This record gives sequence, C-alpha cells and structure tokens, in this order.
Amino acid sequence: MRTQAELLQLLSDYVVDMEDEQVGEVAQEYIDAGYPALKGILNGLVDGMQRAAELYEEEEYFIPELLICSDAMYNGLNVLRPHLEKVDAEEKRRVVIGVVEGDTHDIGKNLVRVMLETAGYEMCDLGRDVVLQDFVDKAKEVNADVIAMSTLMSTTMSGMSKVIEGLKTAGIRDRVK
Repeated sequence: MRTQAELLQLLSDYVVDMEDEQVGEVAQEYIDAGYPALKGILNGLVDGMQRAAELYEEEEYFIPELLICSDAMYNGLNVLRPHLEKVDAEEKRRVVIGVVEGDTHDIGKNLVRVMLETAGYEMCDLGRDVVLQDFVDKAKEVNADVIAMSTLMSTTMSGMSKVIEGLKTAGIRDRVK
C-alpha cells in the first residue's frame, strides 16, 4: 500500500506526464486508502496542471500537451469528485463562469471551475466563446453571486467591461461580484 504522499505525487506526475489512462486507477487507489478527495484534487491533479502550465511557459509544452494533461486531470476528477464532502444547498454560492465572446481558450476557466466546485460553489458553466449578454441573462436567471469571465486574448478583454455595463443596465451590478 502506497502512502498518501506517494499517491499525491503519482497523481501530479500522471497529469504532467499525460498518463490520462493510468491517473484514474491511482485516484481510485487514493480513495480506497481513505484519503480525502479534496486533497487529492488540489495537491495531486491541480498540482500536475500547474506543473504543466510552467512547462508551457518555458515553451517545453504547447497547447496539444496541455490538452492531454487536462484530459488526465479530468479522468482523475471523475474518480475523486463524487467523494467530496457535500455542501448544504442553502450555503452554496452561485457562480456563472465562461470564456468571453471571441475566445475559445478554456483550460484556465476549467481549472478555476473545478477549484470553485471543490470549494462548494454551485457552478453555471456557459462554456467558451460566450455571447456577452448571456453572462448577464444567466446571472439574473440563477441569481448569481459571482460572474467569472475568462479570456486569453487581449483583443477580447474589452468584452468584460461590456458585461459589467450590462449588469449595471440590468440593475444587478451591486449584488454580483
């Protein structure tokens, strides 16, 4: 039987090494050993994605490698997520999250979504290349506490301020972070 530290290191290594098929087995071993799912996610899977991001910044990894790393992370999440402690529905805060119109880069958005989900937030993921008004409409529909907008491209950043203006026009800016 492997120690918690060994399993966390394997989870991280399997993500950064793009071992998308083996990571689920290690995640199951981690759960079967009685270790906390949240720690497996944060100190194993997310740690691996952070290491992959560093390799990307050092130009050792490129977008295809990051995508395979994220597949590995999601395979591990599929095993660990059902074992997270449940938060009472009344205590949950609602977050509308998405990548602004004109951008399809969603790895960062997906990492933030997973981290907020594990922290107990109720997530409404609009996906990528989201029409700006959809952020406002969804926030009104679900009575959101937070809107989380993502973009990788500087050319689409101006859309974020347009969403904020839309929140003001809708009269809900003061209650939405």
